Amino acid sequence: MLRQYPTQGATLALLKVTSDRAVADQYLAGRPEQPGRRDGIAPALLTWLAEHDGLTARQYKQLRSLFQAPGFGQLTSAGALWLHDGPAVAAELLEVLPDYLSDDLYGRKALRVLAAMGSHARPILDRLDRFVASRHRAG
Repeated sequence: MLRQYPTQGATLALLKVTSDRAVADQYLAGRPEQPGRRDGIAPALLTWLAEHDGLTARQYKQLRSLFQAPGFGQLTSAGALWLHDGPAVAAELLEVLPDYLSDDLYGRKALRVLAAMGSHARPILDRLDRFVASRHRAG
């Protein structure tokens, strides 16, 4: 039934229900190499693929494109970028993720990626300490 609805929500639901990589592959193949900000599920699909079977070269270009523009796309693609490239992108992630910490909407997601990075996030511990000690609290 979900296959009949060409909406982003139906595509994401179908992927989560079936765990069928073809759902994500087909959706992303129909998107440009540089998805726009309006493509709300591209980061989720790319993250799912990075967690499971990995990304194709074209999907990696889509991921990189999302990470280049500051905002929601950058933050939501950061975790997939870490999953795909690991320590090779640590410095790049540490350059942008701390900027999101004080944001009520994005702070929690930034902390999750930093936690996934483990010891590779160590260079920004002083910034994390200052954030935790500040009056501002993330949700």
